[in-house]
Amino acid sequence: MKQHNECLEVIEQFKIKINAIHITQPNPLPDIEKAMRLCQVYLRQLREKVYKGCIQNDEDEVFFFKTVKPTIVGHFLYF
Repeated sequence: MKQHNECLEVIEQFKIKINAIHITQPNPLPDIEKAMRLCQVYLRQLREKVYKGCIQNDEDEVFFFKTVKPTIVGHFLYF
């Protein structure tokens, strides 16, 4: 359960920062690039947590790939 909390903390931090980025209509490219970089940073953080043993059993793996990772990857694909 501790692993779930660590991953959820990363997701909550990501949501706060991604919601702070406002895409402007006249020239959205800089904001889109900023959002994509943010997604990459948080995906790297999740990768590090996985390498450090965040996923220890099948339940953790299912939780990670069904709940945690799609949150960030979905935003990345959107931008």
